Amino acid sequence: MLERICPLNLSQKIFAIGDVKRTIMDHLNVIIFRETEKKFILFSPSSSSGSFLKSIEISSRNI
Repeated sequence: MLERICPLNLSQKIFAIGDVKRTIMDHLNVIIFRETEKKFILFSPSSSSGSFLKSIEISSRNI
């Protein structure tokens, strides 16, 4: 689901557990933290949180 909207290479060789990066997802600023092999924590500004949630939901539905 994240690969659809995240321009970063999220493979574990490149983006290891504990890594944190700043990027753009669906034209919104995001900080992404890899907590475990399959768990990411995503941070976005509160001013765009509604739009960001909508982007995540749409990407999830389109899998």
